[in-house]
Amino acid sequence: MRTFFFIAYLLITSLLVTSCGDNFLDERPEKSLLVPTTLPELQALLDNASDVMNQGPVLNQFSDGDFTISDADLDIQPVQIRNAYLWEKQIFNQEPSSDWDLPYQQILYTNIVLEGIEKLPASEPEKLRQQLRGAALFFRAMAFYNLAQQFCAPFEQATADNLAGIPLRLTSNVTDVSVRGTVRQTYQQILRDLLTAKDLLPAKATVVTRPSAAAAQALLARVYLIMQDYNNALAYALASLENNARLLDYNTLADSLANPFPLPYISSGNPEIIFFSALNTSLNSDPAYYADSVLYDSYEEGDQRKTCFFTDQGNYKGSYTGGSFCFGGLASDELYLIKAETLARTGQIPQAMQVLNQLRRMRYAPKSFNPLSTETEAGALRAILSERRKQLIARGLRWTDLRRLNPDSRFAMKLQRTYQARALELKPGDNKYTFPIPEDEIAYSGIPQNPR
Repeated sequence: MRTFFFIAYLLITSLLVTSCGDNFLDERPEKSLLVPTTLPELQALLDNASDVMNQGPVLNQFSDGDFTISDADLDIQPVQIRNAYLWEKQIFNQEPSSDWDLPYQQILYTNIVLEGIEKLPASEPEKLRQQLRGAALFFRAMAFYNLAQQFCAPFEQATADNLAGIPLRLTSNVTDVSVRGTVRQTYQQILRDLLTAKDLLPAKATVVTRPSAAAAQALLARVYLIMQDYNNALAYALASLENNARLLDYNTLADSLANPFPLPYISSGNPEIIFFSALNTSLNSDPAYYADSVLYDSYEEGDQRKTCFFTDQGNYKGSYTGGSFCFGGLASDELYLIKAETLARTGQIPQAMQVLNQLRRMRYAPKSFNPLSTETEAGALRAILSERRKQLIARGLRWTDLRRLNPDSRFAMKLQRTYQARALELKPGDNKYTFPIPEDEIAYSGIPQNPR
């Protein structure tokens, strides 16, 4: 976190220079560029999509067991990726981590925006002011959410008040001392930001890199699912789907292409995308990584995901970014799966399977599609969770699913790997499901380290 605090305003200066043009530079003295003070300047901070705001963490993707790599190829990977893949006790080797620093950079930007809004002149349109506030709160909630999936313990009602959460920085003052709250406080802050944001944002955004009410509702559904609040998760999944329930028919994709999915920025792009964010890794184009064999073999004959998501060798190519970086945003396919799971968990088994089959129908060749059916909650959940793993691969969600499902003996999984003839395993409930906080942050702030 400290890495960017000392250069944050220089970064903001650079952003404003590139975003506001020569007239802006002519009209304002150089010193004032350090603090954005107009609505367009504040908006420019949040629109810094490709470098800062629409980026997500990556290391959990190498820990979640969905991909494998040979020993020789692993040995030439960056040290943090290698350590995360091997579930090492230490991951960062005294180096800064973008998985920690980048979300806090996003949080700093959002806090600058939130404070700047309060200082805007009354002449600024109130509607735009409130939409900007909603966008900042959404981005801050997304950053807190991403940090929570790696750096604080999994949410459980019985322990949420006792285990350490993440530092919840709510001001732009870089001299404020970092303090870790509890896991419950972390999730309560995420919910507060999103519940406010959903009422301030437009129903749909003009561009997919900007948040909307539908995006806030989708993230609320995801967070409530993690918290085992299935009624609220269902309610917000339904609310978001009211704005966008479209599904992409995989039968229309050219699965022979290196990137079969449409680019999200074009008018005829992927209709499932509600909010665009990319994970800062090109796993999508790295031939060294192969899908786990059990996962790869779980795609049935006629399941178009097998050829749309993977090469014949099992390399991943199925990102909703339409390019080499993995998708880390929000999309309607995830909401169908949240809706199905929460229906099953609230005793509505036929409805849950109907929703699941709506999604599956758009993934199978017509002659190969057979609707799934079951009369039990356990059967429905097994089917739905299997589809989650197959559909939401390489989105950074598998790690979170493992963390939330491990306390349930029906769905807990032991991950296993072999490296240099040494058998490795990650058992359910292991402390290594919570990443260590980077050593440079511990040295600077003195906050307590996570047990490993």
